[in-house]
Amino acid sequence: MILRILPWCLFLLAMGNVTILAGDKTPAKKKAPLTATLAPAAKGWGRLTLTNNSDKPIVLIDVQEGSGFCDKVWRVEAHVEGQKVALKPFMAYAPALSPFVVTLKPGEKRVRDFQLGAYVPLYGQEGKLANVVIHYEVDPAYFKEFTTAPHVRFSSSPVRMKLE
Repeated sequence: MILRILPWCLFLLAMGNVTILAGDKTPAKKKAPLTATLAPAAKGWGRLTLTNNSDKPIVLIDVQEGSGFCDKVWRVEAHVEGQKVALKPFMAYAPALSPFVVTLKPGEKRVRDFQLGAYVPLYGQEGKLANVVIHYEVDPAYFKEFTTAPHVRFSSSPVRMKLE
């Protein structure tokens, strides 16, 4: 019996299909340490949900919405349908509130709302659809002013939103 299936087994090995003999050894896909999910919120606002998927704390710098320092931490990218170039970022808030350290424990979530019109000019864009992404882009030197934790950068998942 073994002699009858031996040529077939050798053929499968030569073709690289050894899963029949050895089982599937494909490694499981590893989840990113941090997930950033963006969703539309109230009129003109986006809601970002951060989830720590790792087994270690993740340290971020944040600032309360309404502070001019928001652009030192966050960048909103909006690609309006039918336009080739993304809206140019700008900051409509005045500096007032200082940034602070946020520590996300393993498995912890943090929700943060963004007023999109404070980060990109919406004049003349009201009612149009856009693909919006929020980027966390803190300069490493600025980050080190607040914490010695490892510096991180990430972007949200893109979401299609009506600009208002």
